[in-house]
Amino acid sequence: MNRETIGKISFLSNHYWASKRRAGFHGLAQSFLDLGWSVQFVTTGLSRLSFLKGDPRTSRLKHVPMNRWANCSDGVETLVYCPPVHPFTRKSGVNVITDSAFATLYRALVPQRLCVGVSDSDILVFESSAALLLFDQMREAAPTAHFVYRVSDDVRVIGVAQSVLDCEDRIVGEFDLISVPSRKLLSTRFGSQTAARFHPHGVDLDRLLAASEGAQPKLKRPACVSLGTTLFDQELLAICANARPDISFYIIGAVPQERRFDKGNIIWTGEQPFTQALKMARVADLTAAFYRAEPGTEYLAETSNKMAQYAYYQKPILGPRHLASAQRLVNFVPVDPPTEDGAKAAIERALAMSPPEAPADLVLPWASVRDKIVAELWARLEQPNLTGPA
Repeated sequence: MNRETIGKISFLSNHYWASKRRAGFHGLAQSFLDLGWSVQFVTTGLSRLSFLKGDPRTSRLKHVPMNRWANCSDGVETLVYCPPVHPFTRKSGVNVITDSAFATLYRALVPQRLCVGVSDSDILVFESSAALLLFDQMREAAPTAHFVYRVSDDVRVIGVAQSVLDCEDRIVGEFDLISVPSRKLLSTRFGSQTAARFHPHGVDLDRLLAASEGAQPKLKRPACVSLGTTLFDQELLAICANARPDISFYIIGAVPQERRFDKGNIIWTGEQPFTQALKMARVADLTAAFYRAEPGTEYLAETSNKMAQYAYYQKPILGPRHLASAQRLVNFVPVDPPTEDGAKAAIERALAMSPPEAPADLVLPWASVRDKIVAELWARLEQPNLTGPA
């Protein structure tokens, strides 16, 4: 593709474009759309079994046609790939044989209209998710496209199916560019890959600004707001809520009913429209990133969407102590030790803070991230020995 010309880009993600939740892939795709690219957004990691298992994403998909392209009012072309089965996460107890069989079917049942739709794409961007399983099919469908792996998370940490882990190992060296938003993750997981580059996480500045306008929500004071449910740690929430029963903890996100617990000062809001969730964080007295302390999750200190948003609003942030070592935000307050006494001390310190503006490189607009990715991709492709299969 001529770099002087706006082209076509396709994103393969486990997110749904019209979801209430706005993840990093939404922001990155929007930044290309804003520049004038033709944008496709393909949802992966779903199957008919997802509706039976109560996957939170399915609540937005009950009336969405599956396995066919749809044109959104904003100009994005979307497709939800939903075969009868898909590989389950490691935590679901599925055995190796079943996982392998489901992965094989998941690859084999890709609809022809998906392949035809992406065939003229200039760039295909894969999320660290079940999207990786479609690499071979997309390579065959779009042989002249450039392939980018945007590593939103470490697949070895977030609990994906073993077939996805195996697939990443097999294909990671075939990408034209591996875009990693964490220096720690870059060095520990992709240090041997010549195509790997550091491109920081971004924030949706337009939406962050929009959340400052109009009517603002009224929260019970003092209020602590927690956005999102990735690797959500109910135990850390319970410790903080028990330590300060006078604080109202607003938990925004699709936490399943069976994982919620009754406590007078915890408000389970469910998923909220993105701007409304931002408004709640903006007016909160403090915010929280209740991540579970699992091995390898330290990279979240650099890639957490919610913490970047909190930092933009200059809010104190409660979080687990294992993220403190990789943390650059001075307003991050670890609950250390993770006990009620530790929580009391952390909350007191957080409430007494007057956080400064976050460093500019920690609240980069997605347009800046987009430009870094595109510039690095062209720079690599201009080197004769790094042009890849395209």
